[in-house]
Amino acid sequence: MSRLLASEGLSHRFKHEQPGDKTSARRDEANDKPAAHAKHCLVIFDAASSLNQWPAVSPSASLTSIRFHRTAATEKLDTITAFSAQRQVGANAVALSSWDHQQLLAPSAELASGLNAGALPTLAQYDGAGQRRYANAAAAQQMAQLRLAALELPNKTFHGAGSARQMSAGARFTLTGHAHYTGEQSQFKLLRVEHAAANNLPAQVSQLLQRVGSTGSTSLGAKSADSPIATGASSYQNRSNDDSGDLSRLERGTYRNRFCAVRVAVPVLPLAGSTPAVAVASGPQTALVLGLPGEQLTTERNHRVKLQFAWQRGASPNVGGLTETGADTGVNHGGTLSGWHSHSLSGPEGAGTITNTIVLRVCHGGR
Repeated sequence: MSRLLASEGLSHRFKHEQPGDKTSARRDEANDKPAAHAKHCLVIFDAASSLNQWPAVSPSASLTSIRFHRTAATEKLDTITAFSAQRQVGANAVALSSWDHQQLLAPSAELASGLNAGALPTLAQYDGAGQRRYANAAAAQQMAQLRLAALELPNKTFHGAGSARQMSAGARFTLTGHAHYTGEQSQFKLLRVEHAAANNLPAQVSQLLQRVGSTGSTSLGAKSADSPIATGASSYQNRSNDDSGDLSRLERGTYRNRFCAVRVAVPVLPLAGSTPAVAVASGPQTALVLGLPGEQLTTERNHRVKLQFAWQRGASPNVGGLTETGADTGVNHGGTLSGWHSHSLSGPEGAGTITNTIVLRVCHGGR
């Protein structure tokens, strides 16, 4: 699904709705009825979507703005304790092309990034794989714009850490109290959030759980009997001096997170691979040779014949297929469900004649 969405320039996020505090795992004691299950909604949006597709991190206006400040037990609100920008060098230009044998041309498009790359040279990404991928030059230009926007996304990201529990991927927030980010430059969209929490069990209970875990049960362990530091949350090691983003060292009863964000104005698009993984059936397959009635073999301009595989369905499937209706003919020669087969690749006897069953193996997957 991610591959198909990325090919169309679509992004997605999840909305999670939890039942009320008065519900239990089995019943709602307040109303004496089964408790409501947690709900999960998949939201699909494109780069031109309004900010409504990026809701605030909290319905409360006071929690939408998160302060850049220290974290302490005396603080009333959660804060962000570390925040910095990160730049990444990558492709800053796109060149797309795809041959169309029916038009006898290759619709193409070239675009270069307008972002300030400093002294970097042009690093173009070329993609000429597949055929008939773009109906015309306008379609190629649109795809090039989507591809370039996806390549520009990691050019500058912002990484941080803190204790703001309202943070979630796919939401936006306003950073306050930071000397370098004020006004419109202080609004960000969250791409990724990693949460970590440590329970407040006494050391003796943690030791007991460790011993239980050693016998095959899940262990929630602690570092040692006299240490309040929990372990196992993450193998990530932050190189900052205060270890504010190190989720592997948490005091008992605390919560921390680290996140990745971009500015609100930056389009968010997934990067579609130039050669996405296409489902390919392994091994040889059988197919019928199709053509016009009364002819021994029907070819098109490039001397290709049309084949229909046994697994293809439609109004006229192969005789004996799952949806076969008893008709004597399969997909007609002008249909779109079958594939073309080239004589130059299989030899003069490779295609056979109309309605003959042949065996072939796909050596190179096309799109």
